[in-house]
Amino acid sequence: MAIAVTTLNLVLGRAVAGGATLPSGYFSTFTQSISANAGSGALTMDSLLQAGQKSTNNTFSSITTGNNQDIGMAQFVSYPFSTSTSISAANWTINFALQLSNATASFVWKGKAALYLVNGTGGSAGTIKTTIFSLADVGSTARTTTAEQTCRSTTVSGSAATAAQYDYLALELGINVNNTSGGSLAPNITLYADGVTATSTDATTVSNHESLITSPSTLNLYPVVLRTQQPVSPTEQPRGPGLVRNMQFAVPPAEQVRGPGLVRAQGAVPAALTTRTADPAIYRMRGFDSNTAVNRIVYWVANKIDTTAAQYTGSSGPVSDVIVAAVIES
Repeated sequence: MAIAVTTLNLVLGRAVAGGATLPSGYFSTFTQSISANAGSGALTMDSLLQAGQKSTNNTFSSITTGNNQDIGMAQFVSYPFSTSTSISAANWTINFALQLSNATASFVWKGKAALYLVNGTGGSAGTIKTTIFSLADVGSTARTTTAEQTCRSTTVSGSAATAAQYDYLALELGINVNNTSGGSLAPNITLYADGVTATSTDATTVSNHESLITSPSTLNLYPVVLRTQQPVSPTEQPRGPGLVRNMQFAVPPAEQVRGPGLVRAQGAVPAALTTRTADPAIYRMRGFDSNTAVNRIVYWVANKIDTTAAQYTGSSGPVSDVIVAAVIES
């Protein structure tokens, strides 16, 4: 199953789901960076809006007077391409927000972004296939405000690229800081994303910005782990090839887990079965969740995932965090 989109939202609140060979770190040349937000810690570009704004912050090493630095804040990775896809040489739209809390007259700053098409398979997996655009200015330059402010541009020029199946996009967001203070200063910088308020103006101070990137061409992508935001009736759920639902036993909508084209096939589990203790009627299933790699063996009991089983290493969060690909046994 695939999706066709032009806009992807930037999700600070969720790491990339397992499966892709991720970059070893930032591709862009940053003087300083939040290394935990790149490579194995890369974050997600999602087709769905998130619940609300999140942020990542760091106080960086001092910048000497008269110097400027490009500082990396986060790397975002898209879903893998589902088929060969041509991307036109045209303008991209980018929207996010930054705050340099100790700016004033001491620092002059501007938003930066770079976008890469990354090899998804083979010996070159995790390396650059095409640089669509290297570190480009996003929004107005020469800012001195200490407030959270949007960095928005609809005219970031991108090169043409052709993605093969399983390739993916990697977007890197940063900031250029120029120290004009006359002495060394350590910048305190925050990147904001995950917002839900549509923003069409650069350098605005409205909070909870919708942070996104929009392609000039349609992107044909495989969806990663997704779940619906509202309960869906059991009879309205989609079925993937080879996956069928058991119509005899209805599972309450609030307890159901779903991904596009993925449903579980099982009977109802009594609410009393909330642990695995001496109880053989627990459903052992193979699937994947939003916290770990694909193909985990998990146990589902009532509306929780049981972590007492050695086969499952994910969180003990609610069942909505797990997408089941197949029931192995019960």
